[in-house]
Amino acid sequence: MVRVTIHSRTGNRVLAVAGAIYAIAGIVLFTWFVVDTWGAASVIDRAMQLSLLVAIALGIWFIYIAQVNLTAVDVSSSPNARQRPANAEVTL
Repeated sequence: MVRVTIHSRTGNRVLAVAGAIYAIAGIVLFTWFVVDTWGAASVIDRAMQLSLLVAIALGIWFIYIAQVNLTAVDVSSSPNARQRPANAEVTL
């Protein structure tokens, strides 16, 4: 079980941008790596491809965490209260 709580909207946006960079870079590098070593991939090449897949998954996870934290709002009893992110928690 992993809980990731980020209270600031800016921090969540930065996390989403970092996740997008991780995911896009991982997809591009993985595609290039597979095309480049299509017929002659060794065990080390496969390990590097696996690490790129992990980087892609990590980037998607970052985006998911940011999305959950940005869409969570604190419901206040005051109708004029400004909506702000609640203590959103991601549990895996």
